[in-house]
Amino acid sequence: MKRNHLPLMPVIWGVTCLIIGGLVAIGLHGYNSTEKAVATQFNNQQLMLAQQAARGIENFLGEIRATATLLTYLPEVQKLLQGGVNPEETLRSLYKSFGGKVNFLRLEDRQGMLISVYPPEALQEEVGKDFSSSSYLQQARRTGKPVMTDLLLKGRRKNSDEQQFLGSILIAAPIFRSSEFLGILGCGLDFEQVNEQYLNPIRSGFSGGFWMINQEGRFIAHYDPEFLGKNAFTARKERDPRLSYERIDQIMREMMLRGKSGTDEYISGWHRGERGKIKKLIAYAPVQIDEQIWSVAVVAPYSDVTQVVWASFKNSALLLFIMAYT
Repeated sequence: MKRNHLPLMPVIWGVTCLIIGGLVAIGLHGYNSTEKAVATQFNNQQLMLAQQAARGIENFLGEIRATATLLTYLPEVQKLLQGGVNPEETLRSLYKSFGGKVNFLRLEDRQGMLISVYPPEALQEEVGKDFSSSSYLQQARRTGKPVMTDLLLKGRRKNSDEQQFLGSILIAAPIFRSSEFLGILGCGLDFEQVNEQYLNPIRSGFSGGFWMINQEGRFIAHYDPEFLGKNAFTARKERDPRLSYERIDQIMREMMLRGKSGTDEYISGWHRGERGKIKKLIAYAPVQIDEQIWSVAVVAPYSDVTQVVWASFKNSALLLFIMAYT
């Protein structure tokens, strides 16, 4: 009796296709799993960068606050507010004690009148003005502790109603003699100095960057200068209203502005020179000065991760394609 045999080549091709298909499925699963694992590891590294920058900023500002507080106990500082003493010489000496960490010093009396600044050219036009209604003076007098203002936003841009971002911080240390309030020793610094030392050196992935918001949700640092001073909850929508920024708004509102650290991802409409719907990884850490909370964010496009993973998988993928077509 004659038996029917299946053609050998189709069987071989079928088995080969099944094997290749299985290898491709395993490869894709492995690629996706590896991509997720690398993304998690990458974001954890970003978190370390954010925390390092946040601690550096806290320590930097804390040192200035501590130095200012110690200086207010000096008799020569207290005498500045009792009359009969030229404040400029004393302020010059105090200015040098900060080692270049501050841009200017200012002296206010108990009524909030600005009586002297050093260097003189820093705020010469402000001398003689009344700052008695300022919240920092009232709080420093009430608590007896130094008060740090948020980044000052002053003036108007030319031909615009938008406030100009000046990036100045004022640390106001109260001066007391026993329990008597005498005035304020104010230390002013340009936030660009903080940027240069703690934020600009951040390197994350191929094209990552940083930004920071204050407790009002305003950008006080950003790798894109156009965002400086703007409301972080509206600035993205103003640039590209076509996308939803619900996720990043939620991260800022529920995590960052509450002083929490963590990692996440969100959708943006751009990254540096690239435009379009871009998935980003974000890590964030708080900068806490007394009751004020700022938050540092380190961000990078998800494509920075896929480039790394694909670089390690492309040889395996090429081998599978060669097998499939031979």
